[in-house]
Amino acid sequence: MATKVFRLFEAPSGCSSHASAEFGPYWGYMLLNKEGFYEVLVPDLEDAGAAGETKDEALAETIKKLSSQLQQLPPSEIPEPSDEATATLKACAFVDADAGEFIHVVSWEMVQVPVDFSQVVELSTAELKELYKEYWS
Repeated sequence: MATKVFRLFEAPSGCSSHASAEFGPYWGYMLLNKEGFYEVLVPDLEDAGAAGETKDEALAETIKKLSSQLQQLPPSEIPEPSDEATATLKACAFVDADAGEFIHVVSWEMVQVPVDFSQVVELSTAELKELYKEYWS
């Protein structure tokens, strides 16, 4: 089964996995877990506050943004589920090819982030449009 690796945020030029708190890109891949829920794996960066004050806040922000992005996609464009090992290798290769300085292989880890489509439903149309404009266009 093919794995689609996708960019969740634009990566600033010259960034590294040890960047400071303004660092904002996440690369991830989509999978469908055995319970039938989509999840995304994103790099577990050493600066856990990349998108928030704490790692929990960063992951919560990632869930919200990813969910809003996926809501904008036609069903045919939602990344296909894949097994973790294949997708992790694909994600690492993709990052290395596109911006090798972004990830140091020795510190590469992946964390699972559930994609909560209910969070999208709770957002207003205006909020969805703003998130779409900011993170997806």
